[in-house]
Amino acid sequence: MVELVLCDDEKIYRNDLKKILGTELELSGINYRVTEFSCGEDLLSPVCAVYPHALPAEGLQIIFLDIEMKDLDGVETAKKLRMKNSSAVIIFVTSHPDFVFQGYEVRALNYILKPYKPEKIKEVLHKAL
Repeated sequence: MVELVLCDDEKIYRNDLKKILGTELELSGINYRVTEFSCGEDLLSPVCAVYPHALPAEGLQIIFLDIEMKDLDGVETAKKLRMKNSSAVIIFVTSHPDFVFQGYEVRALNYILKPYKPEKIKEVLHKAL
């Protein structure tokens, strides 16, 4: 089973991403589970009351991570994730192209600009798989 994580403070973008990913994975016959977080702190928290089904960082496989979030941004979240999980695939999603080079610091697979283009999401998903 593929474990997907969507971490974005904007629910509308999490919903869009979940729909595109779910449709593509179902059409490909791949079993998956999506876990959503609205901030980096919750994603990194081993026990979270809001998301009791949260995964331990070492179990994460593919993470779609927004860069601009309150308090702990996506780049800092990714750095902390890398300390616990060196093999997770990190894909940054953001409205701002200014942060693209910071993705190299954490070995991000890709950098996707909002609003999402379904073709780009599918392409990056298949690379991640």
